[in-house]
Amino acid sequence: RDSDAFVLRALGTLLSKPALAWLVPQRLVLHFVATVDNLARPVVPLQVWPVHPLPGALRTRGQGDTLAIAPDNARRYTPYVHLLTAVDPQRAAQMYLQLYPLCEQAWRELGHPKSAFNDRLLAVLANLQAAPEPQPPVLLRQPKVLFTYADPALEAASAGQKILMRMGLDNERAVKDWLRQFRQALLAQMQPAASASSPG
Repeated sequence: RDSDAFVLRALGTLLSKPALAWLVPQRLVLHFVATVDNLARPVVPLQVWPVHPLPGALRTRGQGDTLAIAPDNARRYTPYVHLLTAVDPQRAAQMYLQLYPLCEQAWRELGHPKSAFNDRLLAVLANLQAAPEPQPPVLLRQPKVLFTYADPALEAASAGQKILMRMGLDNERAVKDWLRQFRQALLAQMQPAASASSPG
């Protein structure tokens, strides 16, 4: 918690004002780490998100067997996709490595003393890259209050993959492309550090 002011100052050199305003400024690193961990699991609890929820509800059309994600639902995500893709992936990787000791500390606080958060991040990035890209219409079911995907393969996807699929194809591909560049930058910047720390 004491790190929030330091982290926000650091992020202020990387993010635009609208992107900074999207962040939940309390316990940022802990919430970032918990969210990353949960993205590859079935559910991400809303209370751990490091960003404010998107306004509005999922837009749908049709009913019964024709119930599907509405084409204009993607517009809800587009401004936030632009906030992400406006960030230079190379600089984002540098910032992450700068803040990594705080991430590792948060990872241990969340009950993972024997593994590195960095390994979990790389695994989650790979999971997101593998998200299905369903062609519209993306059919839904509404067994109770919440919507589910009609296709069992899509419903079995991770929480992060489901978020990507809700964005619409163009947004999903833009986010995946940014994540791919971020992962590449991260691996490239980690190599020299690993080489420097290895003996002779």
